Amino acid sequence: MKNLCLFVFIALSLAAGAKTVQKGFVQEYNEKARKTPLAGVELNVRSAQSTVSSDNGGFTLDFLTLKPGERVSVRRIEKVGYEIFNKEAIEQWNINPDKPFNIKMCRSDKFKRIRDNNRKVSTESYVRQHKKDVAAIEKLKAEGKLREEEYRKQLSELQENYERQLDNLENYVDRFSRIDLSELSSTEQEIIDLVQQGRIDEAIAKYEQQDYVGKFIHESSQIKEVNNAIDRLSDIKQSKEQNRDSLLAAIDRQVEILILAGGYENNEKAAKTLCEVADADSTNVYWLLRTGKFISEYAGNYKLALKYYNTALNSAIRQHGNQHPDVATIYSNIGVTYQLLADYKEGLKYFNLALGIRKAILGDRHPDVGCTYSNIGIIYQSLSNYKEALEYLKLALDIQKNTLGDKHPDIAKTYNNIGTTCQSLSSYEEAMEYYKLALEIRKYTLGDKHPDVAESYNNIGLIYWSLGSHREALEYHKPALDIRKANLGDKHPEVAKSYNNIGLAYQYLGDYKKALEYYTLALEIQKNALSDRNIDVATTYNNIGTALILSSWDNHKKALDYINMALDIQRSILGDRHPDVAHSYNNIGYVYLSLGQYKEALNYSSLALDILKENIVDSNAATCYEIIGGAYYGLGDYPKAVENYKAELSIIKKIVAYNHPVISQLSKLIADIEKEMSNSEQ
Repeated sequence: MKNLCLFVFIALSLAAGAKTVQKGFVQEYNEKARKTPLAGVELNVRSAQSTVSSDNGGFTLDFLTLKPGERVSVRRIEKVGYEIFNKEAIEQWNINPDKPFNIKMCRSDKFKRIRDNNRKVSTESYVRQHKKDVAAIEKLKAEGKLREEEYRKQLSELQENYERQLDNLENYVDRFSRIDLSELSSTEQEIIDLVQQGRIDEAIAKYEQQDYVGKFIHESSQIKEVNNAIDRLSDIKQSKEQNRDSLLAAIDRQVEILILAGGYENNEKAAKTLCEVADADSTNVYWLLRTGKFISEYAGNYKLALKYYNTALNSAIRQHGNQHPDVATIYSNIGVTYQLLADYKEGLKYFNLALGIRKAILGDRHPDVGCTYSNIGIIYQSLSNYKEALEYLKLALDIQKNTLGDKHPDIAKTYNNIGTTCQSLSSYEEAMEYYKLALEIRKYTLGDKHPDVAESYNNIGLIYWSLGSHREALEYHKPALDIRKANLGDKHPEVAKSYNNIGLAYQYLGDYKKALEYYTLALEIQKNALSDRNIDVATTYNNIGTALILSSWDNHKKALDYINMALDIQRSILGDRHPDVAHSYNNIGYVYLSLGQYKEALNYSSLALDILKENIVDSNAATCYEIIGGAYYGLGDYPKAVENYKAELSIIKKIVAYNHPVISQLSKLIADIEKEMSNSEQ
C-alpha cells in the first residue's frame, strides 16, 4: 500500500510540474477612452479548468496537456450584457506563458450602436458609389465610346459585382467595428471619426495622404536588405520589422475603410493595396490569405486568389511544416476557391487534406473539423452525390451542436444545407423540417427581419410549391418579400426574385392576373437595376409569356414575343445548348400546342428535349415530354402520346412528393388515352 501511495504521489507531482500556465486580463472596451478591468467574465477553454476574471480583470489558466505555442481552443468566454470585442485575436490565441493574454469585451448595446452606424455609413456609400459607377458607363455610352452591346455587358457586370460585394458586406462591417480606437494614433482616430460621421470619402483621402502603402513597401524593401546584411545589423532589422508591422496595421484599417465605402473605384483600390502588400512580403501568411479572400469574394477573380493562397501555402509549410493548423486553413480556402470555379473534384481533394490535418491535431470533435465536414458535404451536393452530402453534413451538425449549442447561426446554415440536400433527394417533408429548424434559430439569433430569415422563408415557400401547396407557399414568400424590401429597398434585384416567386405561386393557383401583376413588378425592378440583357430579365420574360398563354387565348402572339425576347437574351449570353435555352424552346412549343399547331409544337419541344437529354431528371424535361405527348395526341398518334406522357410521369415521380396532385392527374390522362385506343381497336 505504501508503494501504491508513493506512486500516486510521484505521478501527481509530475503532472503538476508539467502544466503550462497562461495568465491574462479581461478589459472593457470604452472606444477612445482607456480600457478598464472587467470582473466576472467566465472563461471555458479545452484542456484547462474553467475560471472567472477577478476584480482587477486578471485570470489564470492551467493547461495540463498543452505546451507553449499550441493553439487555445475556446469553448466559451462570456458575461451577460457583453460580447467579445477582439474576436480575431482570440481565434488566433496560442499559449505564451511569458506574455499575458488580453481579452477585450464590449457592452452589447454599445457594440450594436457602433456596428449599426458603420453598416449605415457603408450601405449609403455603396449606393452612392454604385450610382457613380453606373453614371460613368452611361457617360461613355452617351459620348459614343461604348457600343450598345458593350454598354449592356459592362452594366450587367457592374451589377453582379455590386451584388457580390453586398453579400459579403456584413463580415467587413463587423471587422471594422472591432477596431480598437484607444490603440490608434491621433491621425487614425481622426480618420475613423470621419468614417463614423459618414464622411467616408474624406477618410479615404486622408489615409492616402499618409501614404502608408508607400512607407510599408519602403520598410519591406529595407528589411530585405537588412536580411542580407551581417548579424550586427539584427537590431536594425528588428526596428524595421516593428515599423513595418505598425504600418501594416494602419494599411489594414485603410483597406477596411475602402471596403466599407464600396463602389468599383474603392474596391479596386482595396484590391491593389492588398496585392501590393502581399507581393512586397511573401512571408506574411495572414496577409496572403486576406488578399486571396478579398480577391475571391469582391473581385470574383478566383484564379488570382489561388495564386495568393498557394504562396501562403508554401510559406506556411516552410515556417511550420505540413501538419500545422495554418496549413489546414489554407487547404480549406483553396478547396472553397476550386468549388467556386466548379472544379469540384479538385476542391474535394483540398478539403480532405484539411480534414486530415485538423483531425490529427484537433481531434474528431473540434469545430474546425465540423466546418470541414460541412464543406465536403456541400461539394458532394454540387456533384449530385446527395447521400454522401447528407452523411457529411450530419457529421458537421453533430459536432456543431456539441461545441456551439443548439441555437448558433452556423447550425442554422447546416440545417439549411441539409434541407437543400433533402430537397434534391425529393425528401420534401424532411427538407421542410430542416428549413424550419434553420428559420427558428435565425429568428432567435438574428431577429425577425434579417436577410437570412428571408432566405429561410423563401426555401420553405419553394418546398410548399414542390408539394403543390401553393397557398402555403405564398404565406412564406410574402414575408420573405417584406424583409427584403425592408433591408434592401423597393428596387433591389433580390426583391424582384421574391416578386417572381409570388407570381409563380399565383400562376399555379390559376390567378393569372395576379401572377402577371407580380411578374411585371419584377421586370420593372430588373430593367432599372440590371441591363436589358440579363439572365434574370430573361427568366421574367419567360414567366410573363407563360402567364399570358394561360390567362387568355387572345394573348398568344404577345406571349410569343416575350418568350422570344427571353430566348434571344439566353442564346447571346449562355450559348445555344444551355438548359435555360431549352426552357424557352419548350415554352414556345407550349404556345403552338395551345394554338393547335402540333407540328410546330413538336419541333420546338423536341429541340428543347435534345438539349436536356444529358440531364433528363429535370422538371423542364418532364414538360418537354408533356408538350410532345400533347402534340402527338393532337396529330392522332396515340401510342406516341402515351409513350411521352409515361416518360413525363417517370420524371415527375422523382422530383415531386408522392401525393402531389399532378401525379394523379397525369396517371388519369394516360389511362383515358389508353382506354380511347382500346375502344378504337374494337
